[in-house]
Amino acid sequence: MTAFGDPMSIGIGTVKDVTVLPTNAASALGRARKVLVIRRSALLLLLLCVPLLQTGEAHEVQHAGVTVKHPWVRAAPAGSAATVAAGKITNRGKVRDRLIGASLEGAGAVELYREGSDKGVPLTKAGLTIGPGETVVLSTDGTHLRFTGLSRSLDEDTYVDGTLIFEKAGSMTVDFYVEPIPSDAAQ
Repeated sequence: MTAFGDPMSIGIGTVKDVTVLPTNAASALGRARKVLVIRRSALLLLLLCVPLLQTGEAHEVQHAGVTVKHPWVRAAPAGSAATVAAGKITNRGKVRDRLIGASLEGAGAVELYREGSDKGVPLTKAGLTIGPGETVVLSTDGTHLRFTGLSRSLDEDTYVDGTLIFEKAGSMTVDFYVEPIPSDAAQ
């Protein structure tokens, strides 16, 4: 063994700065390398999975004290006249607010359907009041929005640009996720 910095000839070239570690230190270095490889692999796996986590199930929009969780519309094949929209709207403000309008790219009008009603009314006339701290759940089998006059198809697992207009919070840009048509649903 040579001292650090002393070159040692081995026939082909010169070896410089050879470090000889005691057995327990070499073992610790090997374990540290394995841990580093495992951590890097886990990070790579996580980064590869992130796009899978960014589905329509997880999106949320916040604006001026209003939070909209998972706004979605039902898929609509070409030629469909209408689609429904749902999601959860929470008023995080200190005063009541009202949803007074909405739009969806490719739709001509929007109506509000209230639970138990088989006829919609224009959202601009009806409005949907949300008290401070309250959450309103829009669902296809309860209160929901119905976009009519569709001029395009809405393909599942995509997003469609839209807006929600509140009396106090103002206009909020929303990307509506397009959910598949359930097999038992008649559109």
